[in-house]
Amino acid sequence: MAANAEITSSNTVGFQTMQNTADDAAYIFGASFKGMGNTSGVVPFSSLTCATGFEDDDQIQVAYTDGDGFTQLYGYAYFGEWLDEDYNSVTTEDGIPNGGAAWFISAGDPKTITTSGEVPKANFIHTFTETAALVTSAFPGAFCPNSANVSWAVSDDTQIQTAYTDGSGFTQLYGYAYFGEWMDEDYNTLAEDDAIVEAGAGFWLVLNDADETFSEVSPLNE
Repeated sequence: MAANAEITSSNTVGFQTMQNTADDAAYIFGASFKGMGNTSGVVPFSSLTCATGFEDDDQIQVAYTDGDGFTQLYGYAYFGEWLDEDYNSVTTEDGIPNGGAAWFISAGDPKTITTSGEVPKANFIHTFTETAALVTSAFPGAFCPNSANVSWAVSDDTQIQTAYTDGSGFTQLYGYAYFGEWMDEDYNTLAEDDAIVEAGAGFWLVLNDADETFSEVSPLNE
C-alpha cells in the first residue's frame, strides 16, 4: 500500500489530524477534511506539515484533462515554501478539495505528510467534470468501495487504480473494476470491509462518463 495512516485527535472540537506514514517516496494522498478558515473549500498546500520537514524540490502533482482529452499533471514544488509552475507562492486557494487527491513525490527519502481540518458531518457526493480523477474518501477512514456506506452511480467497467512501489523501486498501479460491484484484478468480489486504501490515501478513478458520481455516508451521521 502506498500510504498507511493513523488518525489522532488534535484536542480541538471540529478537528482531527490525519498522519500519512509513507513507505514510498511517491504516493497519492488526499483531503479527507474540509479546509478551515477559508472559503475556497480546499485543504491548502500551505497548511500541509511534515514531521521531518519538506526539502527543496519535493513535488505535489494534481491531475487535469487538457483540451485534447488527455490526462495531464500540474506540478507544485517546494523551495522553502510551496510554489506553482510559474514559481509564484501558493495562496489559500491552492490546495486539494475535500474528497480530492494528488501525487506527492519526495525529492529524497520517504516523508510523512500531516493534513488537518474539519471532518464533514453531512453525506458527501463526489461529482466530476472529467473522466479520470485523483480522489480519496471524503472522511478520515480507510476506503472500502463495496461498503454499505458508499453508493455508486457509475457504469460497468469503471476502474479504480491504486499505487504501490514494486521491489525495484518503480511506482505501479493495481486495478479494480466495477460490474455492479467492485472486483479485484482476479475478478474476486471485494467484501464490505475490504479496504483498497488506508485513511488519507488516494487513488485514480477512471469513469466511462464524466456525469457519473458516487456518494459516501458521513460516519458522524451514524
